[in-house]
Amino acid sequence: MSKRNKKFSLFLAISIICFVHPVFDQISDAQVKAAMMVRFADFIYWPEEEKQTRLDSELVIAILGDTPISSILENNSFGTQHAQNYVRIQRITSVSDMVAPHILFISKEFHNELHPFLQYAKKHKLLTISEFDHIKDRKIMINFFTEDNKIHFEINQNIVRENNFKISSRLLRIARITESK
Repeated sequence: MSKRNKKFSLFLAISIICFVHPVFDQISDAQVKAAMMVRFADFIYWPEEEKQTRLDSELVIAILGDTPISSILENNSFGTQHAQNYVRIQRITSVSDMVAPHILFISKEFHNELHPFLQYAKKHKLLTISEFDHIKDRKIMINFFTEDNKIHFEINQNIVRENNFKISSRLLRIARITESK
């Protein structure tokens, strides 16, 4: 089994176990989201080669808003390794706080203040992830949502294409696909 297949198998197993198995009810939603966010990077192809190359040494995630996900990732309390490398978190409150991240995570509280952050993300080729009720009319690439008391994610294919990202078909198979702008 190739290294990429092993990574995907691990990602899929964690996702299925966290979504289905009742023993994992004690794992918080934030822990599931944190683990999935880090694993997403293994299935995303950035449009800029330099940014893709930097993934070999560290994954930088800028987090907008006060969310437990920040602490979980900072404390490495749920396996925050990306391809055997370091995950660095930037807690941000403004666009000027970001220093070369790969991912911009936008918490629920900032759902009305997206525009400057999404402009920056588009210009600097950042993967955008949120936790809104839906991403239908937002310029977010990946969104976490809860359905039947389980964490799921949706991918907005139009926004992914518009930003020249590529997402592995393996990740697309387990996501809800949205095509709206």
